[in-house]
Amino acid sequence: MKKNTKARSYVGKEVFIGIDVHKKTYTVVARFEEEVVKKWTTKASPQSLAQQLLKYFDGATIYSAYEAGFSGFVLHRELEAHGIQNIVVNAAGIEVAVNNRVKTDKRDALKLATLLEAKRLKGIRIPSEEEEAHRLLSRTRKQLVGDCTSVKNKIRMKFHQFGLIDADETREMTHKLVTETLANSPSKELAIVITAYWSVWKKFRRRNQEN
Repeated sequence: MKKNTKARSYVGKEVFIGIDVHKKTYTVVARFEEEVVKKWTTKASPQSLAQQLLKYFDGATIYSAYEAGFSGFVLHRELEAHGIQNIVVNAAGIEVAVNNRVKTDKRDALKLATLLEAKRLKGIRIPSEEEEAHRLLSRTRKQLVGDCTSVKNKIRMKFHQFGLIDADETREMTHKLVTETLANSPSKELAIVITAYWSVWKKFRRRNQEN
């Protein structure tokens, strides 16, 4: 019997794509009419993946999904720009079978594609690029404030460790206080350590003021 080698047509049909995102690669699984029709791994290039999907499933309405995480929304925006209907989902909201908790890249991508096809995935709200930039600035400022506090607490602990301040000392670790306390340092090594911490604190503070 002659084997049918005619290529499958996706024109006017719906294809569902699950994407497991990693730093260097994307693992992709495609489902069509309740069966897996393609699995592959490609470099983590949003534009390249979008072009692949349009090439492999020419003429189809393409739906895709990936988990929210470190990769942000660049991939989402690129897929949408190419006419691919993508959602980003919260990992905590993805169904996990009791007897199927082993995670692999292909299994995770398959799960996303399967649930997407079954309409059992809900996307999170995607911030605008302006909102994302503002959020980055706000979070960075908060992190820098936390870093400043952490460094000052380390200085305070060192001073207390060597008996230079009382355990219940509550004064702010200002430049004046640090300088005066260092004048009574019992060793040059401690002075070097505190000076290094204080230098770091000043850098954090300057960056915080710039932001």
